Amino acid sequence: MFGNDPVRAPIPDVPRAAELLPAERSPRARLSDAARGHRRSAAGSRRLRPALQRSVVLLRSRRDAAGAPRPGGPGALGPGPMRAFAYERPTRLDDAIALIDGHGPDARPLAGGTDLIIRLRDGSLRPRIVVDVKGVAELDAEIREEDGFLAFGALTTMTDIVVDGRVGRDYPALAEAALFVGSVQIRNRATLVGNMCNASPAADTSPALLVYGARIVATGPSGTRRVPLDEFFVRSGVTTLARGELVQAIELPRPTGRRGSVHLRRTRRRGHDLASVTLACAVTPDGVTRLAYGSVGPRPVLVLDDTGLLADPTAPAADKVRRLEMLFAGASPSPTSMRASPQYRLAMLHVLGLRAVATAIERLASGASQ
Repeated sequence: MFGNDPVRAPIPDVPRAAELLPAERSPRARLSDAARGHRRSAAGSRRLRPALQRSVVLLRSRRDAAGAPRPGGPGALGPGPMRAFAYERPTRLDDAIALIDGHGPDARPLAGGTDLIIRLRDGSLRPRIVVDVKGVAELDAEIREEDGFLAFGALTTMTDIVVDGRVGRDYPALAEAALFVGSVQIRNRATLVGNMCNASPAADTSPALLVYGARIVATGPSGTRRVPLDEFFVRSGVTTLARGELVQAIELPRPTGRRGSVHLRRTRRRGHDLASVTLACAVTPDGVTRLAYGSVGPRPVLVLDDTGLLADPTAPAADKVRRLEMLFAGASPSPTSMRASPQYRLAMLHVLGLRAVATAIERLASGASQ
């Protein structure tokens, strides 16, 4: 779908955090480390069977000796057992809104369910009612053009986005981001709207939608309103949706001219993993560069360079590094994240920023993508 255009472009050398550089070790030290590792692996194999047996005991039951559910403790998987909840499947949007409005924070809508089902099962989320919106007549999975926008229905999945030719042609960063979401099975279920409403700072599609100027179409008891995506996120798991509101669609303005854009991410390993850093970039012929990044703060962030420096292919790399440092000054990665240290995230944010700008400039020059 993306032709022969590489997602990763060569970049000049940039300053890197000290932790990214391998420590200088003598051959003798490396040899002794290898010997110790061999001895540890042999001892570890002898302890493997008892460890597995203990894990079976720990995971076997979540009930105490009297048969009562355990809310926590060594034998529990997650914060506690799944609590019983009511399940409703309305067929009209008004009915769905009434259910969610009537129960307030105790209600959760269900579309793809790739995040909700997991949280219900591990007990980290305990709503009193789940409202399945897949049967609501006014909600659909269509990707349609209307009034100068490309609109994605509330039930549009990541797979729908990946295979849509208009998205690949005019919004390649979004198509690339959707292709990174989970596995094939997850992409067949996960919805774009759900990805936004979940408000995870690590959501892959958020940066791409931000650089393309997306807006949310929210419908609730007071009617329908449109909210720029940059004003939709508050912090992790929190949006500006009012009580009883449902997101009916996401709209992207149709491109009015050429642009080059790309989505990049950095993870701990290849395969299905949340991003340590995710970033999208779009460059236009007038020299404006839009960058959006996630996983390095409580919410995805959009920044703009209208000086023309980043979009200039002849500008010195050192000048671009300094400009990115200014634009990314607000990045504040969590110090407690298990996926990567703050220093690593910040270093990778700058590396991906330079790489994305270079790729977007190449795509703009080649005219291969919007």
